[in-house]
Amino acid sequence: MRLPNWAAFSLGVALLLSAAPGRATDWTDQWWLQKASRALRGGEGLKPGEDSQALLALGREKVVEQFVADPRFADTILGFNMAFLGFRLDRIKKENGNYEDLVYELPQAVASAASVLTGGDYFDLFNIPQHHYIGPLLKPRKMESGDEKLDPAVLRRKVTRNIQADLRRILALAQSTPPERTVEICTELGNHAFKYIFSNVLNLTGGFGNTVMGDKNWYGQARDACNRPAEKYDFASGLQKIIAQNELFFTMLANLEPGLYHPGTVADIRALDLSPLKLEYEHTQFTRTVQRTLPNSSTNFDRKRAAYVLKRYFCDDLTPVNVENPDVHAGDKHASNPSCFACHYKLDPMAGFFRNYGFNFNNYSDSKNIRFDDRSRMPLADYVKNWQPGPDGAHPWNVGFIRSTQKISRNFYGNDLPDLYRFLKTAPEVRRCLVKRLFEYLVADNQLVDGDYLDYLSDEFRDNLRLGSVAAVKKAAARIVLSRAFSTPNGSTEKCLDHRPGHEDGTGGTPCRVASILNHSCVTCHGSTDQYPGLDLSHWMVFSDGTSGFPHLDDEQKMVPAKKTFEQMLARITSGDPGFRMPYKRDMPSTERQELYLWLNSRLGGGSP
Repeated sequence: MRLPNWAAFSLGVALLLSAAPGRATDWTDQWWLQKASRALRGGEGLKPGEDSQALLALGREKVVEQFVADPRFADTILGFNMAFLGFRLDRIKKENGNYEDLVYELPQAVASAASVLTGGDYFDLFNIPQHHYIGPLLKPRKMESGDEKLDPAVLRRKVTRNIQADLRRILALAQSTPPERTVEICTELGNHAFKYIFSNVLNLTGGFGNTVMGDKNWYGQARDACNRPAEKYDFASGLQKIIAQNELFFTMLANLEPGLYHPGTVADIRALDLSPLKLEYEHTQFTRTVQRTLPNSSTNFDRKRAAYVLKRYFCDDLTPVNVENPDVHAGDKHASNPSCFACHYKLDPMAGFFRNYGFNFNNYSDSKNIRFDDRSRMPLADYVKNWQPGPDGAHPWNVGFIRSTQKISRNFYGNDLPDLYRFLKTAPEVRRCLVKRLFEYLVADNQLVDGDYLDYLSDEFRDNLRLGSVAAVKKAAARIVLSRAFSTPNGSTEKCLDHRPGHEDGTGGTPCRVASILNHSCVTCHGSTDQYPGLDLSHWMVFSDGTSGFPHLDDEQKMVPAKKTFEQMLARITSGDPGFRMPYKRDMPSTERQELYLWLNSRLGGGSP
């Protein structure tokens, strides 16, 4: 029976402590060493024979240097990449040592993690075109009684023979059927596709069983001809080509038998070379798993895809904070209602990057109509009008990443998905989000963290990029594993344990959840009770009634109750009136406004500070 991760971890520490009788051991150091090993070496703790005392004698920084140089660090990054993309796994490898099947559905995670070992670019994570990674062959799915008793390789040969035999049967039908009577051919071909292809009867990883063979490539022309019967298509010739393509593809699979292919590291994962098949289709990071997660209906306007990008890459959860003025910025466009526009002002322009991508992430930019995942269709020209006009003559499309509704020069505007994914590689918000997610992955999702400390980590990450993206990621992971939040046994998740070097708390200590936000946007004007309106957001105090809050004097120099101050702050940061909204006539990052909004509500509602 496999112990839960933390139980196994505790047992490992206990074994370490008892392994060397008579040797002085510091429990905290041993605890940290085992935890650091698991964090930075793909979930693996210290092995028998590894001298923990010798490692600790090097000092923690040297230990971390060794761990991030270990090939297993690539598995840590693979696991992190999966989590960053929204597909976190409890473990990335199976009991037999092979990678989990889902790994092959996220080729960008694989390519990025492999760069740790190959000296490539970590930011391959943001490339749209991707290799077609595939895992060792799995046992095909059972199709009839007795299949479960067959050896996987034997069953695989049986399935491929059945696929080809069924196609030859349909070919014979096509050769004997008049061209005007294609309904029977299409019915049989549809039954074949659902039985063998879309059900992924071969049980191939990486989307090969349904997407590659069925949706995009050599089965695709016949399928399209059945969907558009008015177009002429030679089914006999087409089926002969499908049979030949299948034969070539099945031959390629022979080298992927488990006895021949067992990737020990992420760099050993094979990308199948499909060039002999002469396909027009280019594999991208928008695999079947992503397609199913981010469908686009005829009424969704790509907003689900946009929300995914904002959440995963920008750490923007789209918390509704009613601060934008739709009368000025949206006119009579959809989602111009004030309660909606608070999110849509940035959601809709982001959605515009996907406007040409419909059913299964197919690109319809060269088509007259666009087809959606709900099977409806509409003229593409009508659909894309939802992103016109742009903000000015230089930007004909309202497509981009919106930082400000007042100063468009601060925004990023583009046209298509390649523009967006190039931007992701350089956007400071994305780099900060990457570091934030890495901290959460290595420490804890619910660990309270000082925003200024995250700024420090992201600034350091930016500076280290001069050494290469892989080196920057290694140094960021090392810094986090050396942090107090990571290194403190049973540390409080409700306290900020780490700060920028040289940090000094203000008087009483402003709550760290919002201290950096207030310093960025508010303290310049509200840093003393001597300044109008008597509010000091740089300090924190305990009032005579036992409540805590900011020093705030009214016109009669009497202390304003904390609750009233919080209510006034909340009204100011959520106002749609530019003349009343704070910070006054200044942009505030939407993620910071959201965080301040949530914190103020927690104070007023008695939640966690």
